[in-house]
Amino acid sequence: MADYDSSWPSVFEKEKSHLINIAGAWSHGSIEHVGSTAVPGMVAKPVIDIMFGVKSLEESKPAINALVESGYKYWSYKAEVMHWFCKPSDAF
Repeated sequence: MADYDSSWPSVFEKEKSHLINIAGAWSHGSIEHVGSTAVPGMVAKPVIDIMFGVKSLEESKPAINALVESGYKYWSYKAEVMHWFCKPSDAF
């Protein structure tokens, strides 16, 4: 756990922009900063959690390769309801 870091929102915005460039074609709705680092002042694990919607998991499968090629690691965790990625590794 770590004390709140005021740079977390800007780290999110930078990654959001990166995600739009890579996978924006499959995004449906907004890209959101979620989890403990999204709450100003909250002690948190220093990991920026991001979520964005897709029209369907099937239609968004090409995004998996696009994100993997961009440095994300894909995990088939709860694959029936989501595509789950981490970066740079599952340790983070």
